Parts: sequence; structure tokens; C-alpha cells
Amino acid sequence: MFEVTLRSQFSAAHRLENYHGKCENFHGHNWKVAVVVQRQDLDSSEMVIDFKILQDILERFLTQLDHTFLNELPFFANTNTTSERVAYVVYKHIAPDIELSGTKLTRVEVWEDEYCSAAYIPE
Repeated sequence: MFEVTLRSQFSAAHRLENYHGKCENFHGHNWKVAVVVQRQDLDSSEMVIDFKILQDILERFLTQLDHTFLNELPFFANTNTTSERVAYVVYKHIAPDIELSGTKLTRVEVWEDEYCSAAYIPE
């Protein structure tokens, strides 16, 4: 099994619902995102996936989150904007395009800051 990881970032504000603490107030983060993809065998170019293709797929979606108030986006309708949920939303929206290239998206990890991260790992 071969695996590659790509990292990116976006800036956005949010507020946590049903939470009692400072994070229930409007605040922002410079979110970091890492996506991990796997492939059993390398492609004809001896790659899991071209980093440029993976970056284009990820950036196309992150552009929709960048410099927004996450709570107001349809991606988060009826749900909380936790790091866990952000990781899941990124996964849900980019996995189909990644799988078209013959690779499998196996992990999306999101950092609110340099110390705290959450991940979505599909079964």
C-alpha cells in the first residue's frame, strides 16, 4: 500500500453551539487541513496521485470555506462547526473527485491551532 499526504489551510470564523465556554463566542482560526490518500499500486507515472491534482481538488473546496463564517454555510446546516465536523465536511465533498483518480481518501485531519486537531477516518 502506498500513501501520500497533502496539507493546506484556510481562514474562517465560527462559534460553537451547545457549548458552555469561550468558544461559544464568535472567533476565528487559521485552520490547517491534511488529507491522506492511499493506493495499492502506483499509477503509470509511479505515483499514488499527482500532488497538483490532489491540491486542485482540495483547494477547490477550501476556497468555499475561506474567509467565511462557517455557521452560515449550507455545509453546516443543522450541525455544529466543530473541528470534527469540519474534517467530515471536507471528506464528504472531496472524496468523490479523489476516487475518480483511482485513489482512496483515508483520512482528513483539521487543526484549529498548532496543538489541537480532529480527524475523520472513513470505515
